[in-house]
Amino acid sequence: MMFLYLDSSALVKRYIDESRSEAVAHLMDDETLAIGTSAISRVEVGAALARAARGNRLDAEGARGAQEQFAEDWPDLGKVPVTDALLTHAVSSARKRSRSSTRASCSDASTTS
Repeated sequence: MMFLYLDSSALVKRYIDESRSEAVAHLMDDETLAIGTSAISRVEVGAALARAARGNRLDAEGARGAQEQFAEDWPDLGKVPVTDALLTHAVSSARKRSRSSTRASCSDASTTS
């Protein structure tokens, strides 16, 4: 079985209709995948759903349903513990992505000038 990690910004797409929500739902329904997320996603997704309700992206019934569905899904998700080693790796990866993104943006700008 293949393990797929979803961070909270991807996971919330299962519960709020936004760009790429359909793709996330399809992945989460794929029984050949084991879906995992960071343990902190429990707080982050809950907060995102509450923000969506306050911002009227979800009505009261939709917010309640989203929270209930997330609570139902939570036990089935693999939990990646947040450790110092994981955080160090995440910071390093973010820096590498940032440098790659900056180089790509500079390269794109030079080809359009």
